[in-house]
Amino acid sequence: MRTAGSETSRSGQPTTGARGERLARRLAAVLSGQIPWPTKLRLEPMLDRFDDLCDAEISRWLDVPPRRAAALRRELARGIRDLVPAELARVADLPADLLIPGDAAYPIRLNDLSQPPLLLYARSEIQLEALWRPPAAALVGPRNADPYGLECARGFAGDLAAAGVLIVSGFARGVDLACHRAAIEVGHTAAVLGCGLDVPYPTHHRCAADIARRGAVITEFPCGSEPRRWHFPLRNRLIAALGDLTLVVQASRRSGSLLTAHAALELGRDVWAVPGRLTDARSSGANLLLRDGAGVALRPRDLLETLGVDPVAEAVAEVEAESAGRAGEHADRDAASPHRVGASEADRTDDTTPRAHPPAAAHESLARRVLALLAGQSRSPEQLARGTGRPVAEVLATLGSLELEGLVRRAGGDRFAVVR
Repeated sequence: MRTAGSETSRSGQPTTGARGERLARRLAAVLSGQIPWPTKLRLEPMLDRFDDLCDAEISRWLDVPPRRAAALRRELARGIRDLVPAELARVADLPADLLIPGDAAYPIRLNDLSQPPLLLYARSEIQLEALWRPPAAALVGPRNADPYGLECARGFAGDLAAAGVLIVSGFARGVDLACHRAAIEVGHTAAVLGCGLDVPYPTHHRCAADIARRGAVITEFPCGSEPRRWHFPLRNRLIAALGDLTLVVQASRRSGSLLTAHAALELGRDVWAVPGRLTDARSSGANLLLRDGAGVALRPRDLLETLGVDPVAEAVAEVEAESAGRAGEHADRDAASPHRVGASEADRTDDTTPRAHPPAAAHESLARRVLALLAGQSRSPEQLARGTGRPVAEVLATLGSLELEGLVRRAGGDRFAVVR
């Protein structure tokens, strides 16, 4: 079986040969309007050997009459012939990738689902295999979040992303979008859609391009799929599976965010919730999760500890990498400079202006302010961020640098103090 279109996808995966056949079967099932979606998901384990199964075996597996199994076989053959080539062309035009189980770029966490997606449409400008590798957190909440919810969403997403955690959310208005935007400023994020990649929904769909540059936009729904109410529970199970834990920032009693939390619990993932006012309907569902045993999310560090991430160590590594990069740049400039040791007189006549390294004034200024705040008592990174008016991620990087220089030390818990 060969399919029309390019021989390989944008990620280099073949669209012909053995993988091409596996892709074509899955794509035909997804595109078929005659196969109910629950049946599509139940097909996944048998698709690779579908041609070798008789109608009776398919009938028993899917619990459908034998004549329905025969019709299903004809429907897949028609889809491979008539629908798949055009869909491959649409995907290439986006441009996007198609990922199937077994691909290196396919998120391995989705294998924990009892019914994983047949395939994923993915739009990204970075290496997807590397994107899924770090710890990940799913952050969810309502579209009509209040200022408190949006502030919590930005704070948790930004600090987690700055520590190297992948932020996963659903690309809806409100909490989802706040999380995505905070994450792409300092790290990476993945947006899971309840529609096709080419469908401009919601109205801030243009933000997808920014997310693709710093992460990925993914969906299991084919091109042209408008959002339907039943799409979102399917989307929510992917959000839960992609996260090593789920944080409910806000949720009412009937919020879809609770479906994501329940999906996470079914997968054995930890669920956390941000406590809200007892009289606030927007937080009633989150408060019920807390009553039933969810983790109390008071600060990002609580989640980082659960994920096994040391934010200070991450910040130190980042500072060291940046310092090494600057040192390499300086060494290259020094090697090319006519003022280097051993340069000839002819070299020196080309340029007699001394080279100076650029000052790190901004970093030194923040370091002085951090040391001044620590002079009287030990403080947490969050307190230092409030005192300096700088993001927690920037304060953590400064603390890591000061700790390496022997100027500050850890004073127990998440607090820091100056070295006397």
